[in-house]
Amino acid sequence: MSKDRTRLLDILDWARAAMKEAAGRTRADFDTDENFFLAQVKRVEVVGEAASRLTPDTCRLMPEVPWAAVSATRNRLVHAYHEMSRDIVWTAIEIEFPKLVESVERFLRGGRGQALPDC
Repeated sequence: MSKDRTRLLDILDWARAAMKEAAGRTRADFDTDENFFLAQVKRVEVVGEAASRLTPDTCRLMPEVPWAAVSATRNRLVHAYHEMSRDIVWTAIEIEFPKLVESVERFLRGGRGQALPDC
């Protein structure tokens, strides 16, 4: 199994976990429950870190995914933590992660994931 395939599976696991945790929760929950918020920040960070380690070849096979933005979100959360925006984290989970999960699942189902280059 290539390292990129493993990273894509990590992206799926962590993004799905974030979406599952957010299901049935409101933005008010997100704004007032610090543990919920911090757990979601961690999930977004891990998705971004895994995305940043994908090879350019793999990223080019899924041009619909804004890989640079996924990685940049992680970098902003980690390095500019003092400017952390709840809006960015909430939007990532509620809006962007469903599209990301769909794209990665479709890619892996298509069998192309079997031929990913090793890193």
